[in-house]
Amino acid sequence: MGDKTREKDNKMTKKKKKLNIIDPRPHERKDGLATGGAAKEKDLTDRFCPKPWDHFEIGSGGKVHACCPSWLKAPIGNCMTEDVMSIWDGPLIQEVRKSILDGNYKFCTQQECPAIQSDSLPKKDEIRDPRLRNIIDNRVLQVEELPLLFNLCYDESCNLSCPSCRLGPINFSKKEDPEYMKRARIQEMLLQSLFSEPHDKHIIINVTGSGDPFGSKLFRLFLQAIDGKLFPNVKVSFQTNGVLFTESVWKSISNLHQNVREVIVSFDAATPETYSYTRRGGNWSKLLENMEFLSSLRKQGYMHHLAMDFVVQQKNYKEMPQYVQIAKGFKDVGSASFSLITDWGTYSAEEFKKHAIWKTDHPEFDDFLKVLRDPILADPIVRWGNVYEYRKRAIDESSKQK
Repeated sequence: MGDKTREKDNKMTKKKKKLNIIDPRPHERKDGLATGGAAKEKDLTDRFCPKPWDHFEIGSGGKVHACCPSWLKAPIGNCMTEDVMSIWDGPLIQEVRKSILDGNYKFCTQQECPAIQSDSLPKKDEIRDPRLRNIIDNRVLQVEELPLLFNLCYDESCNLSCPSCRLGPINFSKKEDPEYMKRARIQEMLLQSLFSEPHDKHIIINVTGSGDPFGSKLFRLFLQAIDGKLFPNVKVSFQTNGVLFTESVWKSISNLHQNVREVIVSFDAATPETYSYTRRGGNWSKLLENMEFLSSLRKQGYMHHLAMDFVVQQKNYKEMPQYVQIAKGFKDVGSASFSLITDWGTYSAEEFKKHAIWKTDHPEFDDFLKVLRDPILADPIVRWGNVYEYRKRAIDESSKQK
């Protein structure tokens, strides 16, 4: 191959890589909390996690996981080629369940998991729920009922393009687009499997961990297709950036008003300046306006829980106390959560090092610990997730200095 041909091919490869943003996280995750941080592996022999008996997450291409893929990487099947119950009782999920019952959690990335890092997994001998008690006592590896939670992550379409999540805008909305049709097929399978006829089964549908439920044409169609009155025990949870969750959008899903369980709104900032970076394409004033509306819905009893979320990074860690103050200002917000930024390949290695404030060798790591000592962060509204070990370290070091 000549130099000119090779140079041409290299240019084409670079161009293709730059434009290939079908996945919001366009590459394999390069760096996690297991590298260079304070998160720890723990002895979990006496702990229990119900997720592999409850959680059915459908991602891009139909891949199914029994937890967030960041925390439990091994897929358990693909709903493009297998039906729901074949996956849910298949050999892969049984291996995952066995690892939990054995207490080795060998399929889990412990340093990533908020439940593990915050020590919130219950002890096996303290569990009283009859269903979970039966699973533990009788080492149940196969289940006959549908999963409790379906987390829909097969469409990455969103009205924002946050730099920690994606290289640029992603929106699948045209039927002539094969990527749209691929996702539409997954959705049709799901609608047929779960909502082809009325039932009283207890199911939670979470929309979405991959984009925005209202920034996605497919998810809007999904939500409008379900008559909640025919499925009284189906509950819907929303993970959203909040910018499009307006009163008019709320009216467009009146069919589900009595089925809403939870709304989680991503903030990632406490000032409009920081928000313009962390939530690229968003509208700070519209977000606050919509949060007031959502808070009023919570007050009226339209949802069980209203929450806020904040991905901690170098750009925003100093605003953590202010974010909690904002959350407390919305009287009907029940929790303000934190999670640490993870490398999804949207930054170069050097760029990500600057954002990963949780790395112990980060030049601002001590400043990060100082922020974590702010008194307002002790408020009961705070949910630490995988930031817990850092908060604990900050408090421990402060106590030793006194």
